[in-house]
Amino acid sequence: MLNKSDLLEQRLNQLNQDYVDSLPEKIRQIEMLWRGLVKHDLGTQDLKLLYQCIHSLNGSGATFGYTILSEIAAIIEILLKPLMQTEQLPTIEQQSHISTLLIKLRKAALEPKGHAIRHDLVAPTCQGGSPIDKNKVFIVDDDEAVAKKLAQKLEQYHYDSEIFLSLAGVKERVIASPPIAIIMDIVFPEGELAGTDVIADIKRSQLLPIPVIFISVRDDMTAHLSAVRAGATHYLSKPVNANHLMSLLNDLTEKINDDPYRVMIVDDDVALSNHFSLTLEHAGLSTNVVTDPMRVLDELKAYQPELILMDVYMPECSGLELAIIIRQFPEFNDVPILFLSAETNFDKQLAALDMGGDDFLSKPIEPRHLVNAVLTRVRRYRKTNLLAKNLRGSISRLAISEKRLSQIINTSPAAIYTLQVSENTVCPLNVTMMSDSIESICGYTAKEWLAKESFWLDIIHKDDKEQVFNAIKGLFDQGRLEHEYRIEHKNGELLWVHENLTVLEDRSGHIIEIIGSRMDISEIKHNELKRIELEEQLRQTHKMEAIGLLTGGIAHDFNNILASILGYASLANMRGGFTPESKVTSYIQQIINAGERGRLLTSQMLSFCRNIQTEAACIQIEPLIRETIKLLQSTLPSSIEFHVDVDEGLPDIQMDPTQLHQIMMNLCVNAKDAMQGKGCLSIKLKLVELTNQLCTTCKQGIEGQFIELSVADTGAGITKASIERIFDPFYTSKPIGKGAGIGLSIVHGVVHQNQGHVVLQSFLGKGSQFNLYFTPKEGEKIMGTCGDNNHTEIHKGQGESILVVDDEEGIVELLRETLDSLEYSVTATASSVDALAMFKESPEQFDLIITDQTMPVITGDELIKEVRQLRADIPIILCTGYSESMDPVLAKEIGVDQFFYKPFQLEKLLESVYSLLLKHNK
Repeated sequence: MLNKSDLLEQRLNQLNQDYVDSLPEKIRQIEMLWRGLVKHDLGTQDLKLLYQCIHSLNGSGATFGYTILSEIAAIIEILLKPLMQTEQLPTIEQQSHISTLLIKLRKAALEPKGHAIRHDLVAPTCQGGSPIDKNKVFIVDDDEAVAKKLAQKLEQYHYDSEIFLSLAGVKERVIASPPIAIIMDIVFPEGELAGTDVIADIKRSQLLPIPVIFISVRDDMTAHLSAVRAGATHYLSKPVNANHLMSLLNDLTEKINDDPYRVMIVDDDVALSNHFSLTLEHAGLSTNVVTDPMRVLDELKAYQPELILMDVYMPECSGLELAIIIRQFPEFNDVPILFLSAETNFDKQLAALDMGGDDFLSKPIEPRHLVNAVLTRVRRYRKTNLLAKNLRGSISRLAISEKRLSQIINTSPAAIYTLQVSENTVCPLNVTMMSDSIESICGYTAKEWLAKESFWLDIIHKDDKEQVFNAIKGLFDQGRLEHEYRIEHKNGELLWVHENLTVLEDRSGHIIEIIGSRMDISEIKHNELKRIELEEQLRQTHKMEAIGLLTGGIAHDFNNILASILGYASLANMRGGFTPESKVTSYIQQIINAGERGRLLTSQMLSFCRNIQTEAACIQIEPLIRETIKLLQSTLPSSIEFHVDVDEGLPDIQMDPTQLHQIMMNLCVNAKDAMQGKGCLSIKLKLVELTNQLCTTCKQGIEGQFIELSVADTGAGITKASIERIFDPFYTSKPIGKGAGIGLSIVHGVVHQNQGHVVLQSFLGKGSQFNLYFTPKEGEKIMGTCGDNNHTEIHKGQGESILVVDDEEGIVELLRETLDSLEYSVTATASSVDALAMFKESPEQFDLIITDQTMPVITGDELIKEVRQLRADIPIILCTGYSESMDPVLAKEIGVDQFFYKPFQLEKLLESVYSLLLKHNK
């Protein structure tokens, strides 16, 4: 017949095999959900289910030996988490990345485990079925006289003792027949600290630590430190006070209890829950497994756990939500909750503890770590619970010393008081005792509280009285109340107080009085509001990050489309043979102009998500303003009337054209919102001379000559209070969902970054006017128009071989046809894998490479690195619609000769091809 240890090993092996058998189905479900999401057959709710499946694998994989599986699942979980939180489906790039990881996940599930399952579970103190002798105390001391004297004293207190005059056989005897406690000397013939070494060895082999009291003639720091490291409970110096020793021994042995500690395990992963259950049961604890969080309340009341081990991420009800619900029941308010999850983010772990948890354990967890963490908490809870019961019993049996109680009460930061229960009303009114500390809280002395019967009620803020009345009604049913409300300070200020009320009953169950305590928590409330405000700002930041990611994806695809449109339009101009007077020529030019406006629009979009410094230069402001106005007139509602007054011949300003376009768009869109889509939008641009003007945002004086850009609307205007904050990040007066509150903050930042100023004038019911002032500059002018239609001479090739690779078929065909027409020999492909294979087959065949950056399997920079290893001298042109990992500086570092953002001007690309080949051939 199998013993308990072998039976446990058998159950663990079966549990492990069940997990291995379930892996194919788990992987199949994950792949099915992923395919549905990619095909858009499923929605965001299924994305959450996919995330839950991946999270489960992350938490359980390493526990059952699949370390690599767990690591891959953790990476996928990180990628899915922002998509789940924002309820967005994955982009094409994200699909490619996650699909690759899912392939690796399946492979990891099919491969042998990374390590064998560790069954080195911690054994209970009572190994081999040997129970603790509740009366036996071991005395280990080589001084026989001292040992016998202690034994006699122990006998007086109804303890049995067993004396050891040497260290030989102590460990074996402790394991075979564990005592209730050990009293032990440190110094033995084997060494000055030999006693602590033996205890340390015993502690390592035992699960339930046996209380150890060291006694020694040594009283130095080394001896004390050695005792602490060995796991000593107490350390006493010889000669020992026998009464003090007995008192310590009684306190230590009171915690021995026949009943095993009760632990409830709440985790939707059945295999993992059973694994934890077996681990804890082997350590001598009782467990109750709940895999459905919706059944927890019923199980709590039936099982009455002394500790709850709970997963954080579960369907229907998360661990955090469940902890809050449990804490709402007074009988479970103090039961320790240990969160168990694969979550590694420290801030989120702290947030989980704020929700009512006592500790956070990270999956996978070693058996010894799990047992020790559980035991430490559950022991403390049982002891604390016992103490609490004893304390309540003592209060009902003993009279408390009035002088001592007065000292405790009046030195407490909380005001302590008692309330007399009235038979005619639910709400207690008469204060019968009040501590002196109340004066520091609300300004009224204790005497003032006692002088008037209804004083406790009178200073409650009128808006909170009904809430307090309703809470007091529940006090008599529950016996205890903890709540917060506002009171009026003596100086008229409003204070937030935290109040605890406890009903005091006599032996027959009749209420004698109510004991209360009150603390000023106004500062805590203020900090809490500040924290909520900061959390809201953080949520807005995450929202903007998500917008940036989405924008980048849209811009990448849009730029590829524009590259084809502009490229083929330019090719039509080059090869069409149309006369300048031909209507077809004008048609093509309109296509190019529209494409250039689209290119400028994507440039503005990318300015939100590209982490690059702006490039300021001297620009002509009026052409760019006119171009932006044209764009606005085509996009804003036709119900908005434009009044435009733009002077010509104005001086240049020092600024990035993209930034100027950005602030114009922000101001005009805000004006549109202020007018609710109907009204008059006035835009003026002129040279002005200012005196005695004050900047609205930086509060500095404005004097001298400036270029003034004015944007005015006929909306409802801005209140004075809003004007003070309207340029703050994340502040908005718009309803939720109508704006993030960051537009005017960008305007302020851009204008002052370019040494400008902002003046805001607004009148309620009449509208608002934003005046931006820029300092005139002298320098090389840059025209502010979108297009650059200057004719560039196109040179033909001499049969040079060019390799073109781009995953966009339209661009591949465009470059193939264009370069063919200029007498180049072109090899073009939409696969970076095929391109690398062709180059490896014949590196000397090609004279130049044109490649895209963002491509599946092998990206542009990876292709370039492979090519450079074969031929370091070949000219390379790199193009990209948008890439967070590539810019002109990085391109130059990896050996790119020319870098283009899509949509590129075809003539400039051809000019670069000719120039690079000419330079290389020399």
